Amino acid sequence: MQYLDAQAGPGDAVLYAPSKLRAIATELTGAARELSDLALDVDPLTAATLAGVEVSPADLDRRLATTHRVWLVHSDAIGPSVITPTDAVKMDLLRRGFVRVAGRAFVSVTVDRYQR
Repeated sequence: MQYLDAQAGPGDAVLYAPSKLRAIATELTGAARELSDLALDVDPLTAATLAGVEVSPADLDRRLATTHRVWLVHSDAIGPSVITPTDAVKMDLLRRGFVRVAGRAFVSVTVDRYQR
């Protein structure tokens, strides 16, 4: 995830769809390691799960309301990106006032940057 490490900035947030992609975060360094994971309620280590525990769709909507730039890490190559109602909120950033301004596709993962 060198791309995200190189492109992420202070105050940026990140979303993983589906949540199992959160395992990628263990490879992040630099600015990307400091990204606020808006959907995360309980981290994977504490929850003793690969993806942790996510917030409700309503809570994610509230968190997105105060965010100006968010990175969406998603993949249909490993299964559908939308598995839960919270995943649906993540994939619907455009209807929440965000515009896709950059992105890059890799073998099995796509990283898109959205901002208001």
